Amino acid sequence: AKNGVGRALVGAAVPLVDLFLPPSAVSLMQFFDQDLGAGELGGQVSWVEPPDRHLVDVYRVYLEASLHDGLAGERTLVGESPAGSTTFEIPFDTPMRNFTEA
Repeated sequence: AKNGVGRALVGAAVPLVDLFLPPSAVSLMQFFDQDLGAGELGGQVSWVEPPDRHLVDVYRVYLEASLHDGLAGERTLVGESPAGSTTFEIPFDTPMRNFTEA
């Protein structure tokens, strides 16, 4: 969701797929930004675990710049959740910077 100047004013959810590992991707990933500070993020990321989890030991949550911003590949690890979990809390006051995807 972008406005006239190209910036999202609300959070967005996108599927999380790591193309460099076995095909064990989460689905139905959701994030709703609950941090009211301008330029800051915070809130719960949730997902549905893949049906085949035998190779999963941890879920890593990253913030990443959109491919459309010309900053592809810029990403920051926010944290990890153990296998079996379906949520991760992004700490409030996390700087948004140029990140558009989780």
